[in-house]
Amino acid sequence: MPGTNSPAFKTGSWGSPKLDLGGCVFYAPLWRPDMVARGGAIVSGTGTMAQTPFTLAVGDNTITATGAGTFLISVPQEGTCTSGTATITGSPVTLPAGVTTSVTTGATTGTFTVATSNIIRSKDSTGHLGTIVGASWGAQGRTFDGSDDRIRTPDHASLDLVAWTIIVWFKKVADGAAQTLLAKDTTGSGFNNPYQIRWVGTGAEQEKPQCGVGDGVTQTNVQSVNALSDNTWYCLGFTFAQPTANLYLNGLLDNTATIDLAPLVNSSPVDIGRWHIWEAMTGTVGEVLIYNRVLTLSEIKRYYQATKWRYN
Repeated sequence: MPGTNSPAFKTGSWGSPKLDLGGCVFYAPLWRPDMVARGGAIVSGTGTMAQTPFTLAVGDNTITATGAGTFLISVPQEGTCTSGTATITGSPVTLPAGVTTSVTTGATTGTFTVATSNIIRSKDSTGHLGTIVGASWGAQGRTFDGSDDRIRTPDHASLDLVAWTIIVWFKKVADGAAQTLLAKDTTGSGFNNPYQIRWVGTGAEQEKPQCGVGDGVTQTNVQSVNALSDNTWYCLGFTFAQPTANLYLNGLLDNTATIDLAPLVNSSPVDIGRWHIWEAMTGTVGEVLIYNRVLTLSEIKRYYQATKWRYN
């Protein structure tokens, strides 16, 4: 029988095995269309609004307001968001999904954009809200264009980790440049990435995943033994507990390294598909999982075996 911190496999309504794992702090199955928050409602308003009745349809996120007035907008999204006030002067104003906020139109006609179609909510207990830039949806995940696409999840205490396991299903497309799969940093310095997964585009290390740990001064990687093939799905696992880092590919241990660093705790978001303004990924990401503990080889292998059917 599985213990408290051991995986159990269940089949959900989407026909996908769901791991009941102790310590899961982030679970983003990007192939699920219901990851996206949509719709909303205009609760009240003192000006003239285009929507009658005051409800946004699924996929609709634009309200046109004419004349001065204050409107209360509600977007149905579980989780906690910060509310705020925006003044419309004729240009779109974007606020996070989940916001119930007063919007003052001022004395001019304006368009208020409720950012719902580009917001996702993770499927873990925390329900992290992430913003999608590009990264078009498909049945196996979201595709990144290698330019400006990414999915950004704001910093949260649960994502400031000392020990971890990160699992990502992905496939890359050749573009001859360094690419980042996942990073927690916005400074552009690898030293400030407590955890990062990337690969370089040239040289002997070309297209070999590097799983890095940064303490603010130094960054050290565990790197795969072999280069990745293009247009091929991989399940990459990255575990770390000072001083041991392991890299797994498709349920098997690929390489291990000694990284005697204490990971930096920073306030940066977690980016999928891009590192800050550099190293954008070209390819598709199927799902991302982050745990606040080190999974065993057996657990990682069982996860791979249970989910690989989706990426054949």
